[in-house]
Amino acid sequence: MCYGVLTNDSNVCSGSGRCIDYNTCLCDYDKTGKICETEFQLEILSSKEIFITKSQLPLVIKKFGYSTSSVTYTWNLTEGYDNIEYVLDKYNNLVITNIIGYGSFNYVFKLIGMVNHKHELYYKSQHLKVHAMEEPLQLNIGATDLIVNKAENFIMDCFLIDPDNTKDPIEYSWTCNGTTYNTSTLSISPYTLNVGTYEVSLTVKKGSRLATAKRTIKVIDTSDDIVINLLNVSPATSYINKGQVLSMQIEVSNTDNSSRIWKLNENNDIPNEWYSMLGTPLYESNLLIIDTSYLEEGKNYTFSVTAGNSAKTSTFQYTISVTGKLIENCDCNVSPTVGYALETEFTIYCNLYCKIPVDDIPNTLQYGFIDAITNLKIDISPYSYQNLYFNYNYTTILPLPFSGNELILYVDIVNPITKRIYFTKYLSVTLSIPSNITKTHNYLIGKLDNYFSNGDGLNAVYLVTILSTSFDRINGNDFTLNNKCKSNCNNNGICDYLNSKCICDYGYYKFDCSVGYLEFNKLVDMKYIFLKKYFDSLLLRNEYEQNYLLNLELYGVNYILNNYDELNETSITTSYSIYNLLLKYSNNHLKRKYEVYFTNIYNILHKVLNTTTYKYKHELYLSLKYIFKLISYNLITGSKPLQLTTSFATLVGNKFKNNKEFTIINNNATFTIPYLHNTINNELVYQLINLKDIDYLNVTTKYNNNTQSTYTSMKFVSNFIDFTILNTELKDLKSPLIFTIPLNDISINYTHHLSCRYYSEIDNVWIKDDTCNTTNVSFQSVTCQCSHATIFAITEDFSTNISIIQSLFTIQQIIILMLLGILLLILVLSSITFAIIGFIYFFRKGASASIATEVHVAKYLKMNNTNTSVNSSQSSDRTFLIDGEDIFV
Repeated sequence: MCYGVLTNDSNVCSGSGRCIDYNTCLCDYDKTGKICETEFQLEILSSKEIFITKSQLPLVIKKFGYSTSSVTYTWNLTEGYDNIEYVLDKYNNLVITNIIGYGSFNYVFKLIGMVNHKHELYYKSQHLKVHAMEEPLQLNIGATDLIVNKAENFIMDCFLIDPDNTKDPIEYSWTCNGTTYNTSTLSISPYTLNVGTYEVSLTVKKGSRLATAKRTIKVIDTSDDIVINLLNVSPATSYINKGQVLSMQIEVSNTDNSSRIWKLNENNDIPNEWYSMLGTPLYESNLLIIDTSYLEEGKNYTFSVTAGNSAKTSTFQYTISVTGKLIENCDCNVSPTVGYALETEFTIYCNLYCKIPVDDIPNTLQYGFIDAITNLKIDISPYSYQNLYFNYNYTTILPLPFSGNELILYVDIVNPITKRIYFTKYLSVTLSIPSNITKTHNYLIGKLDNYFSNGDGLNAVYLVTILSTSFDRINGNDFTLNNKCKSNCNNNGICDYLNSKCICDYGYYKFDCSVGYLEFNKLVDMKYIFLKKYFDSLLLRNEYEQNYLLNLELYGVNYILNNYDELNETSITTSYSIYNLLLKYSNNHLKRKYEVYFTNIYNILHKVLNTTTYKYKHELYLSLKYIFKLISYNLITGSKPLQLTTSFATLVGNKFKNNKEFTIINNNATFTIPYLHNTINNELVYQLINLKDIDYLNVTTKYNNNTQSTYTSMKFVSNFIDFTILNTELKDLKSPLIFTIPLNDISINYTHHLSCRYYSEIDNVWIKDDTCNTTNVSFQSVTCQCSHATIFAITEDFSTNISIIQSLFTIQQIIILMLLGILLLILVLSSITFAIIGFIYFFRKGASASIATEVHVAKYLKMNNTNTSVNSSQSSDRTFLIDGEDIFV
């Protein structure tokens, strides 16, 4: 019998196979699944024709099929040179790793899925065309036309960029007035050109690639005319994308007057908010920098500058078109605009006009939806690391919005090489809950299992994300959880207003006492299933795709854990494993603002973890520092500092210029960083963590005093400040760090000594010594000066009547000294003993020695032995304090 159907029944194994053992179907060649219910499928999960460059490698091309013991998958290179290197991952996906040599190459791969049925082979196949393109040479010989004096030497340079960085020789060919110059720099002697206008062209050849550029020069015949030349303009094109920065640098000759008159479209003043002059007034500057976000798309703008004196002036004009963001001509649509969450397949489409090259590279697209709570983009492009193309339909199912029925989609038009976003189109869809949610759930779980069997981690992540977040909404869960006494605890409990939480009646659960025992256990079980599948989907990632769709993963885990009252102990352990994987996958790929998901996740973990589990506390603290390192490379010097706030700590950090003293203020704590002579880095990144609980540091509370004092115990009276500068060791500073740490309770009149202490990781103790001095004490705070950076805190030190003598030695050194002392004492006693024995021997040698002498000697020995015993038994009352322990010797 197989799955309730008798072996001899014609419907066993869906009528497409035979039952060979209990619940074991042997399917026909064109069927698969546990009861042979699914037709064998094979598909390449990308466009069937792709264009790539070397900069995109390695590239994963995924297949869709069914992994059963009877199906074998192979990829064969059927057309093209054998200079392409590729491997198959463990799920039989194609991974293109390298293309040897330079040039444009075309390849055709054939994916074959074979089934051995009754000793006969059946197969399906798909073809993939791969076009490996050369990176084009980028050539520039100036931004605009030039005016030169006939009597001057004319020089023109070129600027060439080769993204492929080949070793092919470069050939230059300048042409001007019918003369060819085969040099990298064009140089024309004075009086070579007559007055007039000339076209200068340059052709550069490198290997099989060519690049050309042209400029016009105007030759004049006077030495006293004022001449304005454009030295540089960026970008060096006649068009610009809205939002880019336009910079123009001019040179003025034959005038000592520094006055400049800059105008817009001949007669209009340039608005102040448009330009920045790097500290130089506009009327004195040869440099103009324009923020083009103020310009209108599709329009031309002429910037002019006039220079000279009352006798003579000259005017130069430069015109540029804003053409990079013609949104009205780039049409993207979604169809249908109304449907069911998790069920309706929505199609996203953009027309060919969006593909118009910007920066000389054809655009591609990425799409996703907007997180309504954080307003962040969540990328759901099936393979965002590959290029998505225009005039191609992309279909996807969508999650249920967190509130209401509207979900906002976006389509980014991007540069496929730099990933720079040119502009964004926003679309809207209206979603409803499926009419048969149980059927939809079961279908998607089956589809998810199929992704697992095929090793498709990316699609598995997306599916489990929209499943889990949608089902939380369907089950009526409140994602904000701000009002813990929502709906008056649903009349199933009373509100503890002091702690803002419900105290549920017997038999009711969750924050708002909204569900009974059976329903609550169902939610707990479902939450664990989703978390387990999420963890499994992350583990599916192969080495080539671990960093893809990170924002989707963070989004999903964040909202899966948001209703943390449904987490059991196993779910908590799984959640922490997921969190660690996300930290690992995010290495150097975390975008600014997406840290909000990380901070929310570890705040949730902090709330649900057992507070006595110090291991988790310390690892959460380390992850806080790690997250900051991930996003610190995006920080901009002088911008608003980044602040990560958790329930147990606050982290602030930013880049700063190491050219003068720098002061940080956070939560009434101030840190003044001196100019650091021991580093050559001009820009540094500081990190300051204000921590409430010492358990997160995973350090001991033992302490040591390295100066004479009478302090025998202490308690912490401030937060713990962990201060570091990334990639820079701060020790033995010529000028000290100066910082002020506020006291936790300013209402207490501290009668004991307050000290600045730092934590030594080497000795594992809190230390007070001359490297960290207490310079000022008030009833609100304590100021310290330290020659190094580490973890700092303020302590209240208590004294007793016991005289404490500073020990300069460790316990091990004390033991060694005691052993040496005992050994020395033994040597002294041995010497005395040998002397006495020798003395006795000497007197006994004499034949005439009398008994009186022997008695005298015996008394002498007795007396000396008694004295020795007394001297050696003297004890000391001295107490040595070593690492907080009293040792009596």
